[in-house]
Amino acid sequence: MGDESRNVDHELIAAGHPDLVFDFETYTAMLPPHWRTAPSDGVGGRAWAVGQVVALRESLKRLARRTQQRAATAWPEFAEFECFACHHEVKNVKSTYFRRAPDRRLQSVAEWPVSWREARGYPGVAGIPPWNPARYFIFRQFVQATAPESRNTLEQELNNINTLMAKVGANDPAQIAAAANRAAQTVDALLARVTAQKMEPQFAGVLLRNIAGDSAAIAGAGFRVAEQAFMAVQTFVPVAQKNGKSLEKEPAIKNAIDTLSRSVEKPATYDPQQFATQMRAIHSFLTQ
Repeated sequence: MGDESRNVDHELIAAGHPDLVFDFETYTAMLPPHWRTAPSDGVGGRAWAVGQVVALRESLKRLARRTQQRAATAWPEFAEFECFACHHEVKNVKSTYFRRAPDRRLQSVAEWPVSWREARGYPGVAGIPPWNPARYFIFRQFVQATAPESRNTLEQELNNINTLMAKVGANDPAQIAAAANRAAQTVDALLARVTAQKMEPQFAGVLLRNIAGDSAAIAGAGFRVAEQAFMAVQTFVPVAQKNGKSLEKEPAIKNAIDTLSRSVEKPATYDPQQFATQMRAIHSFLTQ
């Protein structure tokens, strides 16, 4: 997430630095670990959960810090907003893609569909990018499963930040900073519950059902949220079981994960309907 001295802002991302997308469990698995792992390392979902709560807490603190930057161009800091609200292909009508044949005549090649972003439309105020929901959208389901009494408070605080960030120019930075700091304290209070949660097959199955059951909202929230959902599914499928059997070898689950993987390979090819369909397939398998 960075800190006071290491700050990946919109200008740095525009210069080529990757957007800060984080999933502790997935990235640890991709490394892979170059040490002897132990159960306390957090494999099997615990690293995901701890990573989610700490990343959300630190991103809220970062938001509060950024509102206090004094440079004329420092606020609003666009790296805090949903990137693909602005960075997307503008294809608002179906058409056909053409190219020139050897005889120099134009020939149709393939259908050029409406982009997913145009098809979805504006979830908030047209022309104002929303606060990036990828930091918290999936973690909400974990809170619901582990600390349901805290869900409403967390939702209210995050919704308040969303409302403040949706104002033209996010023009009340002091109020945003106060709201972000309050939310960070609420999230920090959840850390003990998160670390104490045992990642057992039954709990993993409940979490998977909750995430997959929210397929329409997740798919419509954008590419980064879908990416986070996919990484969560990858994390908890090996832990969860159905009728005492691992989900990893189930053809329906494997096929859904393979398709989800292709859906989140790159933003330009993201298809919310396809993503939601595969998430529903996982939910259907788990509930039948």
